[in-house]
Amino acid sequence: MPPKKGKFAKPTKPPQIHNTHFVCLPLTTEDSILQLNESLAKFRDVTSLSGDAAAAGSAGQAGQNLSSSSSTPPGLCRIPHAAYRPPGTFHLTLGVMDLSSHEDMEKALKLLNDIDYSSLLRKAETKMTTGNPRNPEREPTGCLLQQSEMDHVAQSGSGAASAVSEGLSKPLESLERAISPPPPASRPKTTSSLQPLHPEPEPEPKPQPLMLTLHGLGTFPSASSARVFFAHAHDASRRLQPFAELVRQRFQAAGLITETRPLVLHATMANMTYVKRPRRRDQQSISSSGPGSGSGAKTASGVDGRDILAFFNRRSGSDGEDVDVGTESLAPPGTSASKDVDADAVPEGYIWASDITVDKVRICKMGAEPCDLPGWGLEYRPIAESVIV
Repeated sequence: MPPKKGKFAKPTKPPQIHNTHFVCLPLTTEDSILQLNESLAKFRDVTSLSGDAAAAGSAGQAGQNLSSSSSTPPGLCRIPHAAYRPPGTFHLTLGVMDLSSHEDMEKALKLLNDIDYSSLLRKAETKMTTGNPRNPEREPTGCLLQQSEMDHVAQSGSGAASAVSEGLSKPLESLERAISPPPPASRPKTTSSLQPLHPEPEPEPKPQPLMLTLHGLGTFPSASSARVFFAHAHDASRRLQPFAELVRQRFQAAGLITETRPLVLHATMANMTYVKRPRRRDQQSISSSGPGSGSGAKTASGVDGRDILAFFNRRSGSDGEDVDVGTESLAPPGTSASKDVDADAVPEGYIWASDITVDKVRICKMGAEPCDLPGWGLEYRPIAESVIV
């Protein structure tokens, strides 16, 4: 039967894009894996369905940024075990891509290798600083030489002019006697003291690598219906965000990354996407029993994570007591909060890992796979990577 035409025809759907790979900054290294393992274990102890109040309280007291007075609230919601992400999967996503075609794959690999990341890191630093005043030492050398010669003539005055005319009025002795060059041994050795007009510029020093701290907690899409829990990335040099955007723009210009929404850098700690929705009878039993019922009940869109955010976003006050910085102070725009994170501020909330060196850009395959490295659990397999500095 031929397809219907006219007003009864069904609108044709645009072809769906099946993303196969993503560009990222890896966060799991030999130096950070121990910190991530310890912090994620505490996060699971406090928020998992199987954790009891005593274990959660002791984990909270042992936390690096949770004072000895911290304890797990009795109504703290629980996160299903399958939602937690293992340490080996930690990264900052710059963009997702569909590299199912051979042409796009080759294009992405070539672009990853061709980008001058050191230059982008310098540009990111320039964006965060004010312009330098004009340096007179960097004026063209030729102009300085011409000005020096003009000053010399002006200082000589009429005396120099009369000396020149007097010299011209005398007969040229070289025309009255034979010209014989001095023997080689008596020739004066001359060395040029003239500096090149355009000296070779000194090579720019390599920029310092990015050093990050993972801190606090945020959620997507909202705190009351959280499907993703993530840690914030803090960079004291303030280069992380502009650098990530510059790299992303290169892949967007090549047509490989099609996402146009603002880039929100985050390290995923738990994702409800990996949780299989229970049957209706199991759903009722989960929501009506055990610790975390009520505010922690699992819904179709996620869990109510407001108490978890309040717990992990605490900071120590000047008097040593815990101060709740709230759920509105750490998450980026469009998520569970609307207030921007001050890049100059000290990282607030729980510190998951610090001094993480970010020195690579990777293209990884979608879908985490088992990893043989101790403590990693799973990892996203890299198909290519480039060193930043």
